[in-house]
Amino acid sequence: MIYMLRFYIALIFCVGISCNEVEAQNVASGKSYRLSEEPNYALTKGNDQSDLTDGVKKSGTRFWQDKSTVGWRSKDRVIIDLDLEGNYDLKQVNINTARNEVSGVSYPRNVFLFTSSDDENFTYQGDIMLTSRNEPGEYKVEEFALIKPIPGARYIKLVLISDSKFFFLDEIEVLGSDAKSSLFSKNNESQTVKSSELNTAIKTIQAESNRIRNKYNELTSLKGFLNEESIPELNNMSIDEIQKLISEEERRKLEVQKENIPAEIIINRIAGIDKLKSFNLSDVLKSEMSNPSKNIESGSQILLFSVLNNLSDTQVINLDVGGSLQMEVYEILKVASFGRNNLFDALKNIENGNVSLNAGEQKFIAVRINANNQTGPQSGKLTMNSSKGNLASIQLNIKPLENVLPEDKLNINVWAYLDKPVLQNNKQWVINDLEQNEVNVAVVHSAFIDAYGTGEFKKLKSYLSQLKNLENKKILLFYNFRSREADRFKGKTFLDQTWQNNFKDWYVRLQTELKNIGIPPDHIYFYPYDEITVSEVENFINLNKWAKSAIPGFQSFVTIIDEKTFGVAKYADIVQLSSFMIDKAAKISNNNLWFYDVLDNSRLRDPYKDYRLMAWKAYYHDLKGVGFWNYSTIPLENAKYDKPVQDLKEDFSVLYTENDNSPIISLRWLYFQKGIEDYKILKLAEKSMGKDKVRKLVKEVIDSPQNTNMADVILSRINN
Repeated sequence: MIYMLRFYIALIFCVGISCNEVEAQNVASGKSYRLSEEPNYALTKGNDQSDLTDGVKKSGTRFWQDKSTVGWRSKDRVIIDLDLEGNYDLKQVNINTARNEVSGVSYPRNVFLFTSSDDENFTYQGDIMLTSRNEPGEYKVEEFALIKPIPGARYIKLVLISDSKFFFLDEIEVLGSDAKSSLFSKNNESQTVKSSELNTAIKTIQAESNRIRNKYNELTSLKGFLNEESIPELNNMSIDEIQKLISEEERRKLEVQKENIPAEIIINRIAGIDKLKSFNLSDVLKSEMSNPSKNIESGSQILLFSVLNNLSDTQVINLDVGGSLQMEVYEILKVASFGRNNLFDALKNIENGNVSLNAGEQKFIAVRINANNQTGPQSGKLTMNSSKGNLASIQLNIKPLENVLPEDKLNINVWAYLDKPVLQNNKQWVINDLEQNEVNVAVVHSAFIDAYGTGEFKKLKSYLSQLKNLENKKILLFYNFRSREADRFKGKTFLDQTWQNNFKDWYVRLQTELKNIGIPPDHIYFYPYDEITVSEVENFINLNKWAKSAIPGFQSFVTIIDEKTFGVAKYADIVQLSSFMIDKAAKISNNNLWFYDVLDNSRLRDPYKDYRLMAWKAYYHDLKGVGFWNYSTIPLENAKYDKPVQDLKEDFSVLYTENDNSPIISLRWLYFQKGIEDYKILKLAEKSMGKDKVRKLVKEVIDSPQNTNMADVILSRINN
């Protein structure tokens, strides 16, 4: 196999002759195709085997509620093989797709086009999605095209790489004419790959295409800072051309700063996550901190700043809070991503609040202010100083929340498995972080739960003994039966007499052994099925009926994603409901309802909408716990903040790593913690305002997820 990266990325356009001279038609119309992954989005279930070539193209609303659309959920790659049933000279290939960031729908990250005349040797023609228009945003239906002369093709292979939980197509068009034209040169056989070699070629192609996109994102970030719209189209540029433009823009940025901004340190308050994403030169010029004094009131406050050193030498800025307040200071680092230009999410802790900036350097800073565990409001002032004197100050009024009653705190479950790569390498740091942020649930998966026949539960005790304050933890034992109910406890059938005897003996000894390390039986929950299916409901119910009558203190936990399984709820002691079922929580017979979200492609998620508002939703629906999959289950090679994640299925984490694999937290994790503290404020407000009034205010917040200042506006209203 011989192929060249520059060939994979380059797009060869018609030169010296008009492509329109060749009469073209949609030669894909009515043709058959094969899908490597069965479409699995229910609302688009229709004629999925013909919808993509039926000639019907949508452009309006409700794109993925139309049965003539083809849709996938939680699939990272789909291959579409299209047979044109004859050889054609091609000039253009189009796809029609849609996005809506709020709904978790993006355009495909990549659509690689391969063509062949024999269905065995395939030539890579380009990435249809390698364009500046391929970016997340509000609802939009858009057509993407690869315009390129392609001679003598019969078989079309489209490799779609997903960039979100859902993605959709409704039409593929292939514009061409019978393969008789002399305008097209013959394909170079050295640029082809065999079917058996496609997977290897795709990995190489994807890496290079994404490398170009990342470099382009650097360029658009610089253009964005300068508040400029003009930028060359992505699919017309090589990586060397992009790098040259980046160097020119970096030089020009420094010149513009010197010409337009006073020779001083400029500090700007950033009002919300959205502003952080779009911050540019005009925002610096506003000098929003020229009169920064402002009272900030809440239980804990996260403040965001831009700090620009427009002096000719290095400057150190010191951030400090007076009185009894505490402060954490982080530099917000830009995170590598295929789909975003300005994605600031990784947080690097700044010791002693000292921020160092080189000449001309700009940094984004997050400051978290906390009250000490004392009674009554506490006041203080956040000050920013340098050798040039006082730069800015903000008056703070903080209400301590540590004395909130236990029943007014949320249970927090983030499935933090200590054997996962980032966690395993940094256990003490991780354990301290979970403890500091009040994660009171420990899930133990089956690899660390001693099987029937063991005596002292050494594996389980060893795992749990790593954690702190075990007496305050809820322990979820994820035994994961999943079609192995009978053989786990040596019964011929599930729950036969032998099975019951063995399970009871095992579970009672487990309770005894865990009690010896400080875990009372009423903190232990058996977790036999994750996201229980309809076929498992009967077994779960029968297990609970028997175990609760036969084993003192037996308790169970279950996660639910299907309304058809709601019947298990009245037999479980904790029910954790999937987020997309939360509006149906009132139908569930259980007083200990939690909810969780599966946050795939997590670094692209919104810190406010996807993380902070979890606790607000829990309050509104009167739930007792929140959580998400997963604190960090990402492979080490994909965890670095400056390296994009290649595989959507692997991107579940609120942590990043630096080059030495040491962990740093994300802005998303900080905002999740803020939401947990918001919940405490809301519970305290109930006592003075009444629950109904607080719920009305909370609904204003969860009904306006795009207004990233709304939660703070409501908290200010409550506190005043």
